[in-house]
Formats: sequence, structure tokens, C-alpha cells
Amino acid sequence: MLGIFLSILLSFVQTASAMLTQQFKAGPDVLAIYRGLGLAIIIMPFLIFIPHPTSLMFYALALCNGIIASASFRKTSRVINKYGADITSKLLTIPPVLIAIAWWIITPSKFLEFTSNTPYKAAGAALCLIGMIFTIFALGYNKKTHKAVLKSIPIFIFYTLQAFLTFFALKHVTYLQAISYYTCIQALLIGTINYLMHIRHLKGHVKEDLLLNVFDKKIMKSGITFTLIVLLSKILMNSAFKAISNPSYVNLIVNTQIIWIVLLEKKLKIKSKIPPKKGIILAIFAIIFIVLTF
Repeated sequence: MLGIFLSILLSFVQTASAMLTQQFKAGPDVLAIYRGLGLAIIIMPFLIFIPHPTSLMFYALALCNGIIASASFRKTSRVINKYGADITSKLLTIPPVLIAIAWWIITPSKFLEFTSNTPYKAAGAALCLIGMIFTIFALGYNKKTHKAVLKSIPIFIFYTLQAFLTFFALKHVTYLQAISYYTCIQALLIGTINYLMHIRHLKGHVKEDLLLNVFDKKIMKSGITFTLIVLLSKILMNSAFKAISNPSYVNLIVNTQIIWIVLLEKKLKIKSKIPPKKGIILAIFAIIFIVLTF
């Protein structure tokens, strides 16, 4: 139940992160600097007081996840900037379905036990996944969402891989190590890879303008706010993955952010690109799936 509660809190924080990313005007490169190096700088002083992990498997999984996260973060930021937090949050309901299916595939004994002991629950859970897939593609589907889906295909794969890498990596460490060392390693990799692949090779005034933007007062204010939100998000996410038995639960619950984003858009008078009922239906399917499989 602790994992469920933390996932619910995480859905609120992820909503704030998505909305801020949409409003952040500095571009994915600057945002990645704050998301990576900025976050690492905040966490590093605390590592002095926390024993370092001794598991080599932890470091291997953290390294793989950091590399994938650096790619998925930039890709997600670009999609959000182009299509908006509303439409992107709805497309990101696809990875939790993939994670749920993949979890059954990689744990066949648990799946067979579930289907043999409670066949009606298993059938209901399968129908929920089918219903989610239908809802994702049937409601509010237009030319713009079609383009967004195509652009988001790599993100679906990245997010699914990240969920499992995080879930299994955190099995090798304590709670404090999960929210400190794991978050710091991932942040360092995102910041470093982003710099080496995209910023270091920029030339002339383009690079100077980008680096000056990092220290612009307005950008810094948004960047620091975003970094603190990401830090809170990572603390909640890693704690939820550490406390929960099925990684798909975290992602399914987090996707209730669809509802929170719709409510915020109404309050802020931002035009919604997909009918709000889609988010409500997806959230209902997710809740039923968790109740049936918990």
C-alpha cells in the first residue's frame, strides 16, 4: 500500500513537471542541463552521509538506465514542446500497458498462477488492457495525434525499458541509496551525455547563447523550480518502485495525471487537444486493473 500511496503523490508531481516543461521557453538542451547536472549538484553533498552501494548489478543497471533516460528525456521534451503536455500525457498511457504485458511475459509463473487461481480476475485484467489500448487510439484521434504517436514510438520503448531497469536496480540497494545514488547517477549521465552529444559540438554564438540562457534570471528561476520538482519526482518514483511488487502499478497510477492536467488546463484556460473523458476512462481502467491484479 505504501507503493500505491507514493505513486498517487507522484502523479501530482509529474503533472507539475509536465505543465512546467510545456511552459519552459529555453528549449530541451537547457532543460536537460538543469534536469541532469543541476539535479546531480543538489544531491552530491548528501552522498557523503550515505553508504555507497556495493552491488555491481546495481551500477550496471543504473548505467544502462541513465543512457536510455538521457535519450528519452530529450525526446519527451521535444514532443511536449511541439504537441503539448495534454496530448503527450495521453500518449504516455501506452508504456504502462506495455509494462503490464511485459511483466506477465517475464514472470510466466506468476501469470500462470494468477490465471489458474483467479481466471475471472485474469480475464477482467486482460479486458482492462484491451480497453486502454482501444481508448488510447479511438478517442480524440486526429492528424495531430497521429503525428504525435509516430514521434512518440521511441519514447514508448524507452519508458518501458526504464521501468524495468529501475525496478530491478533498486532491489539491490536500500531506500536511501535508491533516492540518492540512483538519482544522482542517472542525473549525471543525462547531463553529461546531453552536453557531449548536443552542446559541445555547437559553434560560435549558438553555443554562447545557449550557455548564457542557462544563467538568465528568468530561465534560472524556472530551471531551479523544475529541478526541485524533478528531485521530488525521483524521490517518490524510486521509493514507489522500491516498495511495490509490480512495476506496472507505478506507471498506471502515475497516468492519472491525465485528469490533473485536464483540470489544470481548465483552470488556466489552456485548450485541451483531446476530450477529457479519455483521461477519465483510462484512469478507471488502470484502477480496475490494479484492483484485480493486486
